[in-house]
Amino acid sequence: MGVCTSQKAKPNNNDISINQKKKSEEPNSNTKLLLQQYHNLNKLLDLLGNLDLLDKKTQDHINLLFRIRNNIKILIIHDLKKIMKEQNISKISTFEDEELLYTDQQFLKRIVPQFQQLISVLDTLLHNDDFENAFPILIHGFQQINESIKKIPIQYTLTQTRNSTL
Repeated sequence: MGVCTSQKAKPNNNDISINQKKKSEEPNSNTKLLLQQYHNLNKLLDLLGNLDLLDKKTQDHINLLFRIRNNIKILIIHDLKKIMKEQNISKISTFEDEELLYTDQQFLKRIVPQFQQLISVLDTLLHNDDFENAFPILIHGFQQINESIKKIPIQYTLTQTRNSTL
């Protein structure tokens, strides 16, 4: 085997590691993660079919999912327009423009209650036999969204935001 005989001095590597750089460049990844789950929810809700054969209670819960989705969409559009106006960006907002919301604490503060309500509704629907029997394939997708949202520390973020404004 060969032996390294290089006389070159090792650099003193006091740089920030890649993982730390990512965290410092993206100070608020919770918003990004929540928006990803919102888009996943949109895809699943678009696949839901006829709700007429479901119990009234199940229909109400599904309709609540649609209302939560619409509320989040309204918040995204409103805050995105506001940020774009502040930055003098005059164009129609696109999916890529949502990156502007990733660091907006006020936006996060407004969408967290919607996601907390979403978790509650999904928990109820995932334990509903009527829903599970009507949409056996989609139930897995809803379960993944619910678990993913629960992994995001949105409770902590909401508490942190409230305490910082006092």
